[in-house]
Amino acid sequence: MTDRTLLDPRPQRARDARPVRAVDEGPQEDDDPGALRDEVARVVAIEDDDRYRTEVSTLLAAHATQWRRIAARLCRTNSVPAAQHLDDVAAIVVETAWEMLERSRRDPAYLRSMRSFLAIVVYTARPRVRSFLDHATAPASGMVAAQRRRRELARTRSELAALRGAAPSVEEAVRATNERLGAHRADVVRQGMVVTEADELVLRGALSFDEALDSARTTDAHADCVLHAVEVPALVRSVVDAAHAEDPARGRVAALWMSEAYGGGGPLPGHDTVVWIARTLGLPRHRTVAHIDRVRELAAQHLRDVGIVLDAVDSV
Repeated sequence: MTDRTLLDPRPQRARDARPVRAVDEGPQEDDDPGALRDEVARVVAIEDDDRYRTEVSTLLAAHATQWRRIAARLCRTNSVPAAQHLDDVAAIVVETAWEMLERSRRDPAYLRSMRSFLAIVVYTARPRVRSFLDHATAPASGMVAAQRRRRELARTRSELAALRGAAPSVEEAVRATNERLGAHRADVVRQGMVVTEADELVLRGALSFDEALDSARTTDAHADCVLHAVEVPALVRSVVDAAHAEDPARGRVAALWMSEAYGGGGPLPGHDTVVWIARTLGLPRHRTVAHIDRVRELAAQHLRDVGIVLDAVDSV
């Protein structure tokens, strides 16, 4: 059995009859896996730390295409769209390769035990990728029932629109949905299936985290506030809609960040907002920060549109 066969468990005929997609991507791994192992051996044998770090960076960059091929393959193995998760999975693969380089430098026997460096990268990265994707694609707490409510609300809207020839109002759609669910479910409250107008907002592009924004509560206006409290929900919805139009993930970040800033939601006191959003949505920290920066820009633009100019975007 060759090293390449270790990386591809399919029968020989299946490997020879490779699909067009695989041909477009190029070889799944090196034709000579031992070549990379030899290259790794040369790098980890370098004693000078500065030169070693430089060579590690060069090696990882030189094989970037291979890391992404492995990442694409792991996305397919886990049945997730590569277009959505490829960058994150590739980062895990690169981190795995780097850790293996470090271990090989500390323990030369570790590298000598390998027939193929790439095979061990795949083997080691696979459970890490699976764990990451399990968290990234799992619904947040309470979101399963929320998703069901919104499906039921969307169904009601479609049925009423088909019967009437016109879209129902928010109140009509919510009332009709709750009447139908109440007639067929034993305890809609316990099941979390009481539909509200907040679910309608979600269908327009916001998220469940916007629910607090429409709740009836008394608010006090402060002289140094650029917006009156009653204007805040409209601002939040407009920013979330704009962010969602650019990128659905950005819309989800916007809903959480705007809710934390204006809606009384957010992490527990003393907890970092970026970390909270990243963990809630299963996003990398750097991507979360980038989305928040863009949401700040959108919020500032919406404020300028209503005649409010801020000295700094961060003050939004």
